[in-house]
Amino acid sequence: MLLEKDDAKRTTAVYKLLQTPDNFLNPYPADGGCDEGPSYWGAAAASLYDNLAMLNLASNNAFKYVFEDEKVRNMGRYIYRAQISPKYFLNFADADPQPGMDGAMIYRYGKDIQDKDMMRFGAYYIGKNNKLTRYHYFRNLFELFMQDEFAKAEKGLPLPADSWLPNLQVFVSRDKQGTTDGFFVAAKGGHNAESHNHNDVGSYVVFYNGQPLLIDVGRGTYTAKTFSDKRYTIWYNRSDYHNLPTVNGQTQSPGLKFKANNVSYAKGKGYTDFSVDIHAAYPAEAGITKWQRNIRFNKGKNVEVSEDIQLDKGGSIVEHLMTSFPANLVQPGKVAVHWKSEKGETKDFYIYYPDKLFGANVEKIPLQAMEDEGIKQKWGDNIYRINFTTVKDYPKGKFKFTISDK
Repeated sequence: MLLEKDDAKRTTAVYKLLQTPDNFLNPYPADGGCDEGPSYWGAAAASLYDNLAMLNLASNNAFKYVFEDEKVRNMGRYIYRAQISPKYFLNFADADPQPGMDGAMIYRYGKDIQDKDMMRFGAYYIGKNNKLTRYHYFRNLFELFMQDEFAKAEKGLPLPADSWLPNLQVFVSRDKQGTTDGFFVAAKGGHNAESHNHNDVGSYVVFYNGQPLLIDVGRGTYTAKTFSDKRYTIWYNRSDYHNLPTVNGQTQSPGLKFKANNVSYAKGKGYTDFSVDIHAAYPAEAGITKWQRNIRFNKGKNVEVSEDIQLDKGGSIVEHLMTSFPANLVQPGKVAVHWKSEKGETKDFYIYYPDKLFGANVEKIPLQAMEDEGIKQKWGDNIYRINFTTVKDYPKGKFKFTISDK
């Protein structure tokens, strides 16, 4: 657009380039959900926005109509819908639990789609953790001329009480809109061929006062192994290091056919319900006919995870829970997680389980491999796995785990 003097050649080149954002946008889900998570949103929806911003600058806003498209608007809103607290965001798959936010770009995106919540969200992060970058230098051009507007902009975090992304099959819910006080719960369905996939269909996270309690460990340091046929030999990519069961010794498998079924979401006065059948995420060797998981968040009270299962053989089950805090067995049926806030506040949370069906143990995960360095950077050397193992075969029935602060 700047160097080509021949109008015909320039127009032809721009038209060719337009095929790329079309090919990116057309298969994108209508709910705007980014299966790579918030840390990759900056190279997904945000990069689409970069293209649109430059095209509009060069064409006297000929592409402004794109911002009226509900999918493009939802793609922008995803970034604040996936927020847990000022520091933490959803980190399913390879996403980072503490991604940096390019506040100025987010503000501009929000302004173009006329979303005041997104503008406030972006303004909140301007000057906090975004810096001028050599690889997004074109964003700086726009921002240079908006400094006065940024200085006067209203700042704040929307922190929606509830969000549901039906295409991505992800829900988030918190005790009260606009604050990180109390519980935050999120869970996912989806499939095991998502971008930067982890085998995590049906997994969930629980935060308290904006800080982690039951976590998705996320990704560590990328190495050659990460993007090889050995990807799922890395522990944090496997379902047995997510908040999921191992069934008859089998963990979830990668691939599009290993997916969620019978997914539903509902919310009522004081509660949110998410239900998903995860049996198809496991190989046939697991012998699962049905595994309907229901996550009920009773706001201000607790989180109940109920399992309704049917196995066609055996009945050996290990339910796993991941946390970044030490935990111990208080008594049969009750495990304590010793939570501590960044300000030093301490509080015990309890996981209640059917002790006639399960025994419990806690293990600290050794972080020794090259890939584990990234885990230590995000969580410290503080990854614990709580394992609930059946004491007898249980081929069919229902059971429940409850996460509470009492």
